[in-house]
Amino acid sequence: MKKTAYNEDYLRHAKNKIGNMFDYADYGLNENIDDFMEKFIKSGIAEMFGEGHPKYVLGTSGYELAADVVYETTGKIIDINPIISDYKSPVYWAGWSLAYYQWASGASFAQIQRAIPISDIVEMYHPLHEAGLDKFADVMDDRIADYKIFSVE
Repeated sequence: MKKTAYNEDYLRHAKNKIGNMFDYADYGLNENIDDFMEKFIKSGIAEMFGEGHPKYVLGTSGYELAADVVYETTGKIIDINPIISDYKSPVYWAGWSLAYYQWASGASFAQIQRAIPISDIVEMYHPLHEAGLDKFADVMDDRIADYKIFSVE
């Protein structure tokens, strides 16, 4: 296991933030999820989040993260209208799981995206959403090894 950028105590919050960010981008902002992932990376927020920058890991909500990504990549300020629901969509699950994998693997969001687009992770919802995160990480490791872009220790 790699040295993580932030304490495991914050991981639950980090997963929820990334899950909510992608869910809001998809359902609240009607963004194509792969395009939004590219914006997340291009904005620099993905890198700072992955490095454990407190503003992003601890200080903002998933909705605010989405708004920051839009602002950083388009200059547009959006009104945040959170979607409050107990239902966790496949897109939420993909972001939630991706945040865990990024934290646990030490790979950057950009590295992961090059190997496995977020839309492919959404497609993993069935059958993996009821499996543990270790199983998800194993599947991700196998898929990334197939792409031979980088190795995960």
